[in-house]
Amino acid sequence: MLRIMKKRICCVRMLVAPWALLIIVDAGPGFSQVSLVCDGKARAVVVTAVKPSQVANYAVEELVNHFTKATGQQLPVALETNIPEGYDSRVFVGVSEAARQQGIDADKLEIEEYVLRTVGKDLYIVGRELHPEQYQGTRPRYSEPWNPVSMECVHSGTLLGVYEILENCLGVRWLWPGELGTYVPRQSNIVIPETDTTVKPRLVYRNLGGWDLPQIYLTGCFFGRRVPRNYRVGGLPEDVVNQLVFPTEEAGFSYGKAVEVYNRRHRRVTQIENPRCLLGSHVIAGTADWWASYGKEHPEWFAMRADGERGLKIPRAGAWSPLCVSNPQLHRCIVEEAWDGSDILTLGEADAAGESMCHCPQCMAWDGPQPTEVPEDFRLLKYTPRAMGDRYARYWKAVYDLAVKRNPTVKVGVYLYHNTLPAPSTEIKLNKNIFGEFVIYGARDGWYPMSQEEDQWYRDQWLGWEKTGISLVYGPNYLLNNYVTPNITMRQSGEFFRFAYEHGMVGTSFRSYTFSWAAHGPMAYMHHRLLWSPELEIETIRKEYFSAFGPAAVDIQQYFDYWENYARTRLAIRDMSTDPRGALEKLKRIRGHYLAYPPEVYRPAEAILAKALDSAKKDPLPEFAERVEFLQAGLKHALLSTRLQDILDFESPSSERGSVPTDPKKLKQARQAMRKLIQFRHDPRNQFVSDYISNATVERNQIVNIERLIEGNGASKSSDPEDDAF
Repeated sequence: MLRIMKKRICCVRMLVAPWALLIIVDAGPGFSQVSLVCDGKARAVVVTAVKPSQVANYAVEELVNHFTKATGQQLPVALETNIPEGYDSRVFVGVSEAARQQGIDADKLEIEEYVLRTVGKDLYIVGRELHPEQYQGTRPRYSEPWNPVSMECVHSGTLLGVYEILENCLGVRWLWPGELGTYVPRQSNIVIPETDTTVKPRLVYRNLGGWDLPQIYLTGCFFGRRVPRNYRVGGLPEDVVNQLVFPTEEAGFSYGKAVEVYNRRHRRVTQIENPRCLLGSHVIAGTADWWASYGKEHPEWFAMRADGERGLKIPRAGAWSPLCVSNPQLHRCIVEEAWDGSDILTLGEADAAGESMCHCPQCMAWDGPQPTEVPEDFRLLKYTPRAMGDRYARYWKAVYDLAVKRNPTVKVGVYLYHNTLPAPSTEIKLNKNIFGEFVIYGARDGWYPMSQEEDQWYRDQWLGWEKTGISLVYGPNYLLNNYVTPNITMRQSGEFFRFAYEHGMVGTSFRSYTFSWAAHGPMAYMHHRLLWSPELEIETIRKEYFSAFGPAAVDIQQYFDYWENYARTRLAIRDMSTDPRGALEKLKRIRGHYLAYPPEVYRPAEAILAKALDSAKKDPLPEFAERVEFLQAGLKHALLSTRLQDILDFESPSSERGSVPTDPKKLKQARQAMRKLIQFRHDPRNQFVSDYISNATVERNQIVNIERLIEGNGASKSSDPEDDAF
């Protein structure tokens, strides 16, 4: 969806800090404008309806709080039936009678759409809203679509309009969750020129992954309110959470609420009402295990292996059995029996390659002309040597053509995994009601950084699928690399995101772990910023982030440039000299991070941050130095977390998982290292350094018997002098 503007809003802002962005608009004679603050004095009153919605109330709270941080002045708030005199301007927030009198009918706006309009010296910020009693959905109410903090609240245009004002007029930057991560430049004058703007989201589905019900129930924060922790839903045992994640329930709630607020400020949304974007699923037409349901009666519906047999050689329960996708009887079963006839039909992941792909003559005939050359990098991937993009495009079209006869409004969701690449070579035409999640992999360590050849190849495949007419959703997995090390691939990953938006992307659906906020810095900020403004230049986003460090901005840019250059030039993990055969780890594994980021590569970065801290301390405002110290804590956390790999037992240098040491001396060392890590994570000053839920999930999965290391390892400081050795 495109943003529609009659006149783009610009703002006059007088900023105290010389390094902050300064936007000055010459209003000209007779130019109508809204004065919020002049010479440090509040000149406007915020006005709401007599009974505002939760979204409108929260939008007012966000506007007033950020305004106070910027100016030291608090904007008064009044009901539209009792507006005080003595103010130059009024800011009407949300659906109101005053807005209706100006012809702004929120009921005619789409979800997430909003109007910014000046009338004389007044400003109207109005979007579609929802009161709890108006909710008519059939989905369980855990989603709370009327709650402004919920990522499923799509009746939130008023709040989104306030966020545009805060970003564009106050220069607010939300770098990471929590108070320190909120940068609000000091200002003495804020004026909004005449504007009449209607705004729609560019991407209708904006999900970066990494934050869902498991994280909500482990933090005990359910869209801003307290709920009991639920470890069954959260997926981590209580002792692991209490030791490796949150020392207290209050710490968990505070972190959870801060992340939820941060996500909404960046307009993340997982849309559930009137979905205009359909995501893929590993489940085909609601049937979780096709082999269990149909394999005995209809083995001909399943892929023929290279040896002529049907189905997987080693059966596997779940949605894993590849199908004979050219079989017309299978198509009819999917549409007439398995599918419930609703508006949504998912056709699985189509992830059968090599021997497991279907080798029957009909499926092979559905394939287009085979490429004669494959990029060198892709020989190292798990790509099938056969191009099957045409095959799957024909399959999806055949099923859709049957399904649309049963339900004309049906949308089909599919995955564009590696066996659907290259894109179809023939002129197969699909349509916008087929949604494909485009997933990429790199040959080096799983994902980014990629070679230039790989990056270009994926762009070509995106364009190829775009030509078919399909609706493209960007659904990469590279944020599963998010552990604790400063793995920065900002320019390459960001530029592909922008490329995808420029070529038909309708939404994002990442699979990921949540960021390590201090280690990933502008990488995390960029991904959140692009969700709402995918047209932004990457360098613009970088400068926004660095500006929050005041006089240390140049040093912080140098710091993250160091890490991005290191990621681009370091040896691939398989090439490291840990063993003649190399190592198998990718950056999805803890040991991969340990091998790719040895302690010695941190030393130059630590020196840059030390210099940045000296620069930041020259400013009387303490926030700039505190943000540099936050980044320093991120480096310490990375070293503490990966240090354990030094002490664990591994079956071989190429093993992906380590075990708690059996040798008593090594076991003591490992427990000491774990104790230092726990002490770090329990320190209130380090509460937002990283997403410890994601960190602990990876650690529990990849350190066998990790519970033996955390037994008795509380947050109190040990008296053992060896614990301080590092």
